Amino acid sequence: MLAASGLSAGCIFGLEAEPSFDSGLPQDRFAAIQRASDDRDRSATDDLIRQLGSDDVLVRWAADDALRTITGKDAAFLPDGSEDERRLGIGRWIQLVEPRTIVDREPSP
Repeated sequence: MLAASGLSAGCIFGLEAEPSFDSGLPQDRFAAIQRASDDRDRSATDDLIRQLGSDDVLVRWAADDALRTITGKDAAFLPDGSEDERRLGIGRWIQLVEPRTIVDREPSP
């Protein structure tokens, strides 16, 4: 019906919807993931890691691919793995992209 009317799922009244990681529609989240990947947007890594927990395997796959593209690293995440396997992979991604900082402190007296 939408195709016949010239509208797509991401288009309302002829206006393109902004892709969003927080959308309830997988295709909108997928579009946000693709945009982050195309732009090599390092600021999107937290959102991408969050998408690894999606119920949609294609969203998980796209988020993992985008993280690999942006970071140049691979956490061996299994988008179609069991929930436990995915949880471990998410943990590996968090470790890989979390900035490592050393806090300078004065020694305790």
